[in-house]
Amino acid sequence: MKKSQKIIVFSSVYVIISALWQNHTISIDNKVSSLMNLKQEVDQLKAENVSLKIELNNIKKFIDREDQRKLKKCITIYGIPFVQNENLKLVIKNVCHYIGVNYTDNCVTSIFRFKNKNKQFTKTISIKFKDVEFKNTFMKKWKAKREDIDLCKILLDSVYGVNVKFFINEAMTAKNRKLFLAARELHKKKFFAFLWFRNGRILCRQHEGASVEEIHSEEDLQLLSIPPVLEYHTDSDEFNHADPDYQNTASKRMKTDEPSPS
Repeated sequence: MKKSQKIIVFSSVYVIISALWQNHTISIDNKVSSLMNLKQEVDQLKAENVSLKIELNNIKKFIDREDQRKLKKCITIYGIPFVQNENLKLVIKNVCHYIGVNYTDNCVTSIFRFKNKNKQFTKTISIKFKDVEFKNTFMKKWKAKREDIDLCKILLDSVYGVNVKFFINEAMTAKNRKLFLAARELHKKKFFAFLWFRNGRILCRQHEGASVEEIHSEEDLQLLSIPPVLEYHTDSDEFNHADPDYQNTASKRMKTDEPSPS
């Protein structure tokens, strides 16, 4: 093959290869551009997802606050067994009489016993008072009397013929109750000194003299997980009344006083 022919062939091959390379480069650029666009879309979707999660979380918090607000006049009694033809108003009337709260029939607007998934009555009673002031007065006087060892006998023997340990707390939503129980686990481990529930709020103090902190979420509990303090106090009755070891746990519960929020 002559030199001129070789040059022509080489030139032709070069043109073909150049064209193929150019097409390949364009294809790669297009794919890179598509990937970049997809990445932007994914990043945008992630940002929207984060925003929606925050918005949903805020909505859940708002709904729970509203649900808790609806319970501002309510208390819950744990541990009183169900009996046929019981008079629940007589129970709360006896409690009011013993702790020194003036009771009339219009003090309570509703009272009922909870049922479990099998439609059987539980040991938990819900009571709604006529107003928040009456509920606060009731809870204050209950806390002053609740350690009385004769309380159960006086209140229940005449009604149920049994002597059982029972507890009374301000009513909580399911979310707040779960959060409070989680807070109590940290509290038992002495991660903070004081824990109580008042007017729909879970409150705590790190130590005597510290400022009052409100617990809103599990994240707040994580922030409170610091080296333990030496003393611990609680201002809520025992919740684990269904636990087989409940009576032993309750009997060992420390006598405590409610700290005054600063």
